[in-house]
Amino acid sequence: MDRDDWRTFRFDRIRGRVRLAERGRQRTVPGGDPAAFVERQLRSPFADEPAAPARIRIKAAPERIRKRAPSRHVSVEPEGEDGCIVTTRGAWSRHFLAWMALLEEPMEILGPPEMISAASNLASRLAAAAGAAQ
Repeated sequence: MDRDDWRTFRFDRIRGRVRLAERGRQRTVPGGDPAAFVERQLRSPFADEPAAPARIRIKAAPERIRKRAPSRHVSVEPEGEDGCIVTTRGAWSRHFLAWMALLEEPMEILGPPEMISAASNLASRLAAAAGAAQ
């Protein structure tokens, strides 16, 4: 990586003081859209395309889930009298899957198929770990 290459940095890991006397030169972001550039940089270099959003049916009142689900990450739509569909606002992740399980509400994973497979693998690993502890 060349010193003049565009790079992304996590803000929470920057240390030290800002030196106001030292200013960088202004450059145009590749592609012209800073948000799109950062998104491309954060995407896995091994992924052919970004993962699809996740959809999970939860047997709980939408208001109850909305109180516990950050709206910047998911949308919660009512389904029937006492249920809702939670959809990620971007690609799903294993962290999202674990977070949904920790809500301790009855749920059904609607998709995508990769997330259903990841949930099955996680359930198998947890069952094996629980069996080994007995």
